[in-house]
Amino acid sequence: MALEESITTRIHHRSIPPIYLSYSNQTGFIERYFVVKLYQQLVENGLGEGVIWFDHHQGIHPDKSATWFADRLEAIDLSLGSLLILSNACQHQRLMTIESKAILDRKILSGTTTVYGLFVIFLDECHDFTYLRSRADFFHAFNKTETMLEVDERISMILKQLLIKLLPYKQFSSIQNNLTPQEHKIDEEEFKQLCTWTSKDIQLFLTRIGVAQTSRDLFSEKQIDGYLLLACTENELKDYFQMNNRKVRQILIEHVIQTIHRERQSRPQWHYEAKKTKGKSDHVYLIYDPEDHLVANEISNFLKDKKFRVN
Repeated sequence: MALEESITTRIHHRSIPPIYLSYSNQTGFIERYFVVKLYQQLVENGLGEGVIWFDHHQGIHPDKSATWFADRLEAIDLSLGSLLILSNACQHQRLMTIESKAILDRKILSGTTTVYGLFVIFLDECHDFTYLRSRADFFHAFNKTETMLEVDERISMILKQLLIKLLPYKQFSSIQNNLTPQEHKIDEEEFKQLCTWTSKDIQLFLTRIGVAQTSRDLFSEKQIDGYLLLACTENELKDYFQMNNRKVRQILIEHVIQTIHRERQSRPQWHYEAKKTKGKSDHVYLIYDPEDHLVANEISNFLKDKKFRVN
């Protein structure tokens, strides 16, 4: 009953699936591929999008939103458990350190009436995150031999036990959906940004720039979308997708770079513009999303009444 009441409380703010998926989007292709494939396996086994909060599938990306990290922290605060996927590379990323500690605090402060679930996967040795192990309700660290296995093989090693831990949260998603008649909708974009391209979009893109059929088939087989393509290096294009022609690899990478540049030029990116604006020492600068202009105007008027110079 206490758990249902906590769900009701958090829904008054915004609908958040009960399980938060924590990972670093600053790591390489293989780690990102692991996250995407594990999420797909969990969905196929009954844990749909209403159960797991995955920023990629929520349409939340650093290039699309200046509040990306704040959205992730909010999801942690409103969730009932977190699935952390960590690697050695995460140890040098400040945001990932902050996020993992926020999740641990959520676990510690959850109290006895609403126990917060903590499920941890180490893709390799993660010495800086070993403090999570004693608090975890599920923990698996891949050893050196296991890290040499294919992604699908590693996922199959942990999937059964992980599902046992996560499936009980599905019932709380049902409660959540009954309480929220309006579905969450991602704002329509004037164009599809590369990070939101589907595997079908990728196939059209690869065909247009002249990638061989054998490589296109591998992209299709691995269900590579724009999110995963952005993490591919030239070596990975060669090793994983048999793109042996160096010129074709460079053409693909150049097209990706041009696409990202075109996206940022064709649509106002208010947070990038704010970063480029040279500040004045005697002014207060308000940086806000245009959708929050009413609140920003109120703050601006308040500061002006206090004799501040506001831009």
